[in-house]
Amino acid sequence: MASLDMRQQVSSARALESVWQSYDQFCSPQFQQYAASIVARNEEMFAGFRDVVRSQLDSVLQSWTKDLLPNLISPELLDSLARWAEQVEEEWPANWEDGEAFWSGASALMGASGVPVVWLPRLSIVEELIEAGDVEAVLLARRDEILEDCVEAVAVVSGTPVAVLVPKVAKAVAAARDGHWEPVQSYCGSILTAILQVHMRFRRFPEMQAEFDRDPDDQPYRLARLYLLGVCVNQALANCDVMDPVQPSDFNRHSAAHTVDEVQFQPANALVGLMLISSLVRELHQLQSNGVWNELRFGMPELAGV
Repeated sequence: MASLDMRQQVSSARALESVWQSYDQFCSPQFQQYAASIVARNEEMFAGFRDVVRSQLDSVLQSWTKDLLPNLISPELLDSLARWAEQVEEEWPANWEDGEAFWSGASALMGASGVPVVWLPRLSIVEELIEAGDVEAVLLARRDEILEDCVEAVAVVSGTPVAVLVPKVAKAVAAARDGHWEPVQSYCGSILTAILQVHMRFRRFPEMQAEFDRDPDDQPYRLARLYLLGVCVNQALANCDVMDPVQPSDFNRHSAAHTVDEVQFQPANALVGLMLISSLVRELHQLQSNGVWNELRFGMPELAGV
């Protein structure tokens, strides 16, 4: 029995050695080069085949769209779809790129910094902000262009209830251009309060914060922009103790309203406040002018009549 056990151990040792040798061969540079050459040959072999299949599929889809689709879908529905596509195009902010990467980057920026990038600033600044390690530095370096973009964003706002705030935004921008950053920041806080409580009819900030805690990705397309801005609004309304000697360093409506803290009152924060109120005025105008506003209640009565 002992002899049998010894043979089994020797056999097992040899088998294990064989396994390791095979593994070493598999991992060797020579084997890897051989495998790569096989893959390359297959790529060359099937490349033409893939092109033929793709061409055939394109032909079938074009024929289906041209000949079959009109017979399956009524002209009225096709017209409705065309109008919907045009509306989507019109409502897509000019400072946004299409694609998941940009959407994710913009969402992450707003969530991390509270800096709104809906309707403004221009695309080149948005891209710079997304990639920036120092968001504040970008804001300050591009401040003149950002102020221009605030004016441009609200220039189209007219004929809707929120249009009464356009002159207020213009005054804030003019003061910023003259370098009066502290008054600008305080004024932006007051305009933000008017937007939320007068125009959106949120009686209490906790109700509004609970509403905007919802994930923008879970909202209908036409409300996604508003809920993205809601992420920034909630950060601007973050609770803080005004008696605390250490005040928030990001734009905070409560701190700006009840303190004159030098950490809170900064040109970059005034810019963020201006960007936020400008974006909200433009967004509410869009919702009021396209009929979506009448469908919104946020749990508050008479919102559509504001």
